[in-house]
Amino acid sequence: MLQTALLGTERHPLTPPTADSPLWQIWHQRDAHQPERTLLQLAGAQTLYDHAGQMATPYVRPLPPPTAAEAWPPCSAEASRLLAAMLHTPHQEVLEEFLELLYQTRQRLPEEHLPLLLNRGRRMANLRQRLLPVMGNHGRWLAQQNPQWHYAAIGPQDEETMRQEWLAGDKNSRYSLLQQLRHQDPAQARQLLRQSWKNENPTDRFQYIRLLEINLSMEDEPFLEQVLDDRNLHVRRKAAELLASLPTSRLCQRMAERLRAHVGWHPFSRTLGLTLPNQTTPAMMRDGIHNEGLRGGLGEESWRLAQMISATPLSYWGTETAVAVELLISTMSRSKWSRALLRGVATAAERQRNATWAWALLNQITFTTTTERNLINLVRQLPPAQRETLALAQLHTQENDLDKLQTAHPFMAIVGQCQHDWSETLSHAFLRRLRQHIKQDKRQTADAALNKLILECARRLPPHWHDEVAHQLVPLTHGQPAWETLVATLLATLHLRAEMREKLTMSNEQRAMNK
Repeated sequence: MLQTALLGTERHPLTPPTADSPLWQIWHQRDAHQPERTLLQLAGAQTLYDHAGQMATPYVRPLPPPTAAEAWPPCSAEASRLLAAMLHTPHQEVLEEFLELLYQTRQRLPEEHLPLLLNRGRRMANLRQRLLPVMGNHGRWLAQQNPQWHYAAIGPQDEETMRQEWLAGDKNSRYSLLQQLRHQDPAQARQLLRQSWKNENPTDRFQYIRLLEINLSMEDEPFLEQVLDDRNLHVRRKAAELLASLPTSRLCQRMAERLRAHVGWHPFSRTLGLTLPNQTTPAMMRDGIHNEGLRGGLGEESWRLAQMISATPLSYWGTETAVAVELLISTMSRSKWSRALLRGVATAAERQRNATWAWALLNQITFTTTTERNLINLVRQLPPAQRETLALAQLHTQENDLDKLQTAHPFMAIVGQCQHDWSETLSHAFLRRLRQHIKQDKRQTADAALNKLILECARRLPPHWHDEVAHQLVPLTHGQPAWETLVATLLATLHLRAEMREKLTMSNEQRAMNK
């Protein structure tokens, strides 16, 4: 056949196979007028015949070492079934709570669910920090076998091995490695980044510098100070923003000196003397002050002042004025430049995670549906008890102002930041307000944004309130399909959370008996 294929069927006709050849049947059924077709059929059949009896290539790669012994036991079979329900039904919103409870009770995930959860963690970065502590050595071993699960494969390794992984990895694996290291060993992550910083492209440098927000500390300050001279504008500004979150950084001290030239405290009149900065110097630009951006109605000079204040240590005000925070904020509120002053200190309180300033600011704000978002973000800086106090105060003052519950309602905006297990007082208030809203609302279609917020709140209500919520809300939803569906989902979430807590908090003796 080879000579026929090289010379052509006209110059070298096909030689018939012998009668005992496996190709005889194809030859016998050939079309004599199409010798080329016959040649291709014979060649294909011969190739299949030659390969059909070959032995598979032996696997010469050594098997990976077995996984180390586990420190924690797996959760019970009942808890595993609940986890399967969360993974294969619409109840994914309580998955993070499940993982957190696993960690609190020192249990690990069952092996059969690890592949699906590792895939989910690959797509949902916010899930990883709850997933990694409870996947056990089995999960880490499994992640090491699949490059797509690289984010979960990081374990105790020597510095040289980690450096090789960093240098040889692709973009996604390097990002995952750096992100995980910032949680486990911030210093090692920073060291890897410093070693390759000059060779990274601007887009990657910006993505990597953002990861320094994780466990940011003054140990990062020398590196970030150098990054202020980076070639890329966005990288420089992100570095400046991170340094502004460290009150003892050199950038914050420089900003305090600049502010001292423009703001002065008059102790007798208890007022602030103020002059606006009329230019942006190169040194100010290096420290993150710029003329463009979302000014929120501020003029160029007042916007410049707000940026200076936002990067100034909040301790500066106490040192310069020796008065209480509440009086300072009250004085700022009466100033001609109140918007710039309040915006600046609000951003500083958020960056520096200062609960004292956040509480003082939030208690002097008149909340409306147009309240600036950075002020609402201050709620996150408060301890849970103060968050609830603020939410209840807004519910009392705003209840008659807005006849319908909305995502922009001050009470709902603040409650959305109460991401902890609610007290019964706040839970009763929320349920009472939701009940009132359902009575008033006759819509036939769902409000997606409000529904999402209500279901998020369902994760904070006491799980044992299932019967109480059903008693309060179900009778109001008859004939309102949109509310029937939402309340049914809310009740299913509460039921699942109650069952989940019951199964995961079983004693070791109870788990052994159930097995």
